[in-house]
Amino acid sequence: MKLLVVDDNQAEQRLLLGMIEKAGLGDVLYTESLEQAYALLGLDGKVGDSDIGVVLLDITALGDEGIAACCRIKAEPCLEDVLVLVIAAQSDTAVLPAVFAAGASDFIPRPCCQEELQARGRMAVDLIQTEVVVLGAGPG
Repeated sequence: MKLLVVDDNQAEQRLLLGMIEKAGLGDVLYTESLEQAYALLGLDGKVGDSDIGVVLLDITALGDEGIAACCRIKAEPCLEDVLVLVIAAQSDTAVLPAVFAAGASDFIPRPCCQEELQARGRMAVDLIQTEVVVLGAGPG
């Protein structure tokens, strides 16, 4: 299972990568734009990476476009089981209703601490892995 981080700030990308790697949450893919993320997810009409199970989507700079991206990801039938964790500046908590209405599984305020990101990331990875086991279980 892979995590896709969508963040246009390279310094923040490096920080998140360090936290994710330290937590051992899985393989990480990074993009700096929604267009790159859509390509990796197969939302550009081409074949995407079917191993992506969690998307960490920073909407700080994207605003409504980031919320629309969450909607777009969750509306795609082949991506409906992908968990979207939205990251935004702590002052952006007014967007919480829209974020969850768009289908986000969680909201992580920035700046986030190592422990919080690891705990929320671990929960998301465990949920995805549990679903795979349950869905893959045969009669019995």
